[in-house]
Amino acid sequence: MTSASIIESPLIDRHDAWCARRAEALRAAIGSSADFDTVPPAMQYLPFGAGEAGAVTCEIPAAYGEVALEYGALRRAAGVIDQPQRTVLRVTGADRLDLLDRLLTQSIRTLTPGSLTQAFLVERTGRIVSDLLIVELGEDTWIDLLRADVEPVTAALDRFIFAEDVRVEDRSADVHRIALHGRYADRALASLTGGAAAVPDDRHAARIVVAGTEVILFRNDSIGEPSFECIVTRDRAGAVWDALLAAPIPVRDRVRCPRPVGWFAWNVARVEAGTPLFRVDFGPTNVPHETGVVPSRVSFRKGCYPGQEIVARMESRGKSARLLTGVLFDGGAAPLAGAHVNAVSADTAGGRGEDAGTLASPIGVITSAVPAPARGLAPIGFAMVQSAHAAPGSRVVVHAEGEPITGTLVPVGPLAAVGADLPGAPSLDDLPDAAAGGGTAP
Repeated sequence: MTSASIIESPLIDRHDAWCARRAEALRAAIGSSADFDTVPPAMQYLPFGAGEAGAVTCEIPAAYGEVALEYGALRRAAGVIDQPQRTVLRVTGADRLDLLDRLLTQSIRTLTPGSLTQAFLVERTGRIVSDLLIVELGEDTWIDLLRADVEPVTAALDRFIFAEDVRVEDRSADVHRIALHGRYADRALASLTGGAAAVPDDRHAARIVVAGTEVILFRNDSIGEPSFECIVTRDRAGAVWDALLAAPIPVRDRVRCPRPVGWFAWNVARVEAGTPLFRVDFGPTNVPHETGVVPSRVSFRKGCYPGQEIVARMESRGKSARLLTGVLFDGGAAPLAGAHVNAVSADTAGGRGEDAGTLASPIGVITSAVPAPARGLAPIGFAMVQSAHAAPGSRVVVHAEGEPITGTLVPVGPLAAVGADLPGAPSLDDLPDAAAGGGTAP
């Protein structure tokens, strides 16, 4: 870590140890130092910042040395993900749902125990303060959010608590966030909890016991596969992590275990699934109608909340200045975030950007882009573009590695068809075998 103020995951020692065991296993398999350059590199970390301020809040696991195998685990079995960049607030009191309903863009008052929803907290100007996931468990409500957003969100909630029976607890210091994502993530959880009946359905939550520890578990599919998010006390995060990595998954004629997965592989999977992220693809400079995810975050049939007039006006007007869109590129390298998106002029050769000099003015920027295994590694991504140029089917040109690549704008949503048998994806033989001890590197 580079600063004492950076939040450190309680699982760092486990990440480094897993990579060391993996390298040692490959050394033994290779049996010759001459071929040792094929051994994966050491554990990689990525600084995770706080948006425009640029302050680093934590370092997140980026890769355990083999991104393709980590991606394969998500698409063919399951992967366990450390998420120190996320945390939770716990809200209690008889008036908590009423207060949240009066402050957030989504209907909260009608949530029933075991249900969840997503919502924006917006300023009176309509700009987004934070993108929140609300988990209702009956006796309390949990708000899942980025660590960078804890201070502005708690401040906003506290400003509206007067005589109401509501208490807001910042649990950042004693709670950790882990996720289990993948094609057979539900099978892994069922093996730990005594059966599928204990595993919550999509958009539902439950308290379960893993490794003798009570865990709040909620399902919110973000990669086109079952995605389970865990809230666990920080002192028990290691035990839960180990248990998830050792969970047996019956797949075809073998029993496999989940694999640790870093940001790089998960990011590819979430872009393929069409899941934009706050402070990555949109942020505090945007209003809800610029995000492409209004239907899942905003209710237009609920009572008032700060900023509602602006949001309602944009809905009735049916237009915003900018709009987040998906982009399907025709080929080439994936462009970097921040790359300019240009409209294609009518006289561009073939309409496919062969004449790189025939471009219209820039109309936006790339926010995320990845090579998509589900599209034969053709790049896909998100772009924030001017609404006047955001019509689905519009052709654009972006420069990547010095070369122009062309693409087509599409609405925010799944950008690639995913499945368990993607051509060229790593085989099940590349996933940890339960007989080898699960969480230990094969």
